Amino acid sequence: IDNYAFSSCPYLKSVTISEGVKEIGWAAFEKATLETVNIPSSVKRIETYAFNECRELKNVTILEGVNEIGYSAFAATALESVYIPSSVKRIETYAFNECRKLKNVTISEGVEVIGNAAFAATALESVNIPSSVKIIETHAFNGCRLLKNVVISEGVMYFGVSVFESTALEEVVLPSSVQYISDLVF
Repeated sequence: IDNYAFSSCPYLKSVTISEGVKEIGWAAFEKATLETVNIPSSVKRIETYAFNECRELKNVTILEGVNEIGYSAFAATALESVYIPSSVKRIETYAFNECRKLKNVTISEGVEVIGNAAFAATALESVNIPSSVKIIETHAFNGCRLLKNVVISEGVMYFGVSVFESTALEEVVLPSSVQYISDLVF
């Protein structure tokens, strides 16, 4: 799906992306009025801004096979829950930033990097970080004011600046694998 293909479509509520599509281009659906989208396993990359500011987007299914969720791919949407499959190795910068209704995220074993502000300013209440994650970049969960519980598995090595700043965390257990903790992490 080419860059800007359906950008700003005011009446587009649903889209079926057929098996065989390999990439969702830059801002392909940005600011469309989509409510739901299913991303098949043939899609390897969800590009920068692909669904950015789709303010009505409540449901997304990302199937195993997707390798990358791009910069601001789902930022500022109405997503309430998201499953990140194990085929995704990196959740890019701002991928789900400012998804103010996002309460639940499942990050599968296999994800290695959570990018800068990837889940910042969301409604997450708890999060489990699997052992495959090695790096949690700057501001990853910053401003998640309802975030009370985080489970950080053995394997995480690096925390960027302000990862959990402005959250409601009540307790944190750091695994022995941690090698570096930046300023103002908590």
